Amino acid sequence: MNDDTIKLLNLEHIEHLIESIETVSSHQMIALHLRLFKAPQICPSCSHITERFHSYRMRQITHSVLLDKKYTLIYHARRYKCLMCGKVFYEHNPFSLKYESISTYTKFSILEYLKDYTHTFTSAAHTYFVSKQTVVDIFDHFVDAKRRSLPEVICMDEFYTSKVSKYKYACVLFDFKYQKLIDIYPTRHKNYLIQVFSRFPIPEKSALKLLLSICGLLIKKL
Repeated sequence: MNDDTIKLLNLEHIEHLIESIETVSSHQMIALHLRLFKAPQICPSCSHITERFHSYRMRQITHSVLLDKKYTLIYHARRYKCLMCGKVFYEHNPFSLKYESISTYTKFSILEYLKDYTHTFTSAAHTYFVSKQTVVDIFDHFVDAKRRSLPEVICMDEFYTSKVSKYKYACVLFDFKYQKLIDIYPTRHKNYLIQVFSRFPIPEKSALKLLLSICGLLIKKL
């Protein structure tokens, strides 16, 4: 096995599990055909231990370790058959979560990349060879972005999101004094915003003096 390839892929922590890696390079991407060693597996149905090999199924997993070209793991996932209950199941996958086509390493790399406030979802998608929606889903899953406290003066505006979204226009709240974003909401609909504001702590709402609607819907002194 090529130790340099293992290091390149940042897979040193599971090197003892890898049986073989074969690299196939093309103009668009680098494919790495990979297999794990055969090992005893616990049946997820009856908990019986088995080593009976059944078949291979190939899975493509995006594994962005270098940023000059797309890297894809062609994972030859071994399937086992339980001799006790007859269930056929996959071996443990150390590269990605079940049903996902992007490696855990890539997801954490994307999150690290997004720590820079100058980086966007779009630039992250281009950098790591995934879709913009994939980046958004990863961010939403791992990051709990808390809003800023309500200032004395709030600006409220709307902006166009997408034709395929449930709501075409989203709502943004902005700190007028310090020119900083407070929060973004998926829709500008009145009933939704009433629910949002009803959840704000009373001390914060009491400190609010003026709500300005840039789109002209509301200018109110509180």
